[in-house]
Amino acid sequence: MTTTSSVLSKHTVTALKDVSVLLANSDSVNGRAKTVYYKSILIILGSIVEAYLYDLVCKRCAADPTLFIKKTVELKSKTKISKVAFGGPKQYHIAEEIINYRTMKDVTASFKSMNNFCREKALVSESLYKELEHVRKLRNTVHLQTLASHKRSYTKPMLVKITLTMFSIYVVSQK
Repeated sequence: MTTTSSVLSKHTVTALKDVSVLLANSDSVNGRAKTVYYKSILIILGSIVEAYLYDLVCKRCAADPTLFIKKTVELKSKTKISKVAFGGPKQYHIAEEIINYRTMKDVTASFKSMNNFCREKALVSESLYKELEHVRKLRNTVHLQTLASHKRSYTKPMLVKITLTMFSIYVVSQK
């Protein structure tokens, strides 16, 4: 039986080989051509980061289905008590706890929703959450239909930062 994690590992190895080829070829070009290589690498690395985030969510939710529960408190009404207590009239709030159940599809609908879920449930640190958001936003610069201005320049330092985030989320997903 093949697990999601083993399939992910296999696909990650293949994707990183592709990154290696693209990176090697990027050294032989300059200007716009180099940016095109870097953009392709960014898409691949961003996909790997998102896949490991998905893997983390799947593993943690399989281990603890209560993670899908989202409790909220909803204010139903205010009752003002006219009785003087501790120096003056007090307002008391009557609230109802609402329990919502999310599905895996709700949580994994997008990179952003998975990242927010992991932050909310403390599955990732605040610093890793911010790194993941950086990767998500940078990767989203390739979506032509959603940007007011299209980013046209990608650099090696950007790729290094994404790679470090990739390793970080990989380590967290393996715990």
